[in-house]
Amino acid sequence: MLLNDNKCTFQFKNKKLPHFCESLILLDFSTFFILYTYAYLILKPIKSVNKLFDEKQKEFNSVQTEYIFIKTDKKTKKIMIRDILFIESMENYILIHTANSKETVYCTLKMIAENLPSDLFFQPHRSYIANFEHVSAVEGNIIEIGKHKIPLSKNLKDDIYNKYITGNFIARSKKAND
Repeated sequence: MLLNDNKCTFQFKNKKLPHFCESLILLDFSTFFILYTYAYLILKPIKSVNKLFDEKQKEFNSVQTEYIFIKTDKKTKKIMIRDILFIESMENYILIHTANSKETVYCTLKMIAENLPSDLFFQPHRSYIANFEHVSAVEGNIIEIGKHKIPLSKNLKDDIYNKYITGNFIARSKKAND
């Protein structure tokens, strides 16, 4: 390091630093530690922020969308998300049940689930996706949506009760004869 007119000139192995290098940070850590710190403190938080951003973007998109388009036979139909009662899987096809119709679509349950808002729809069984707003009753391992009965997986029963029912549960009603 050379001092000239209130400036420091750094030399590295008898070579001057390039003119575009305006600042230089000197640390007494090993190269490995510097690279590790960079990777841990800089890259990982950025990945976490990007992941969080992607999740929030997905939530925002699902809230903003009030409808989906489906292709049945030779038609493309618009279905309002709030009108969907439940969706039933039949191998590579799904059957979308609404109050007025049933639509068969060549699609997997996973593909349709990605386009539905997760705060409104839940998967009570591996073959069904249900709209919680249309659930009229839960009895044992059966969910009733209108006149339809949907199985409730034993593995998911507690999660569904905790997420949707427990917070809105008021009291047990007594029979009229009691």
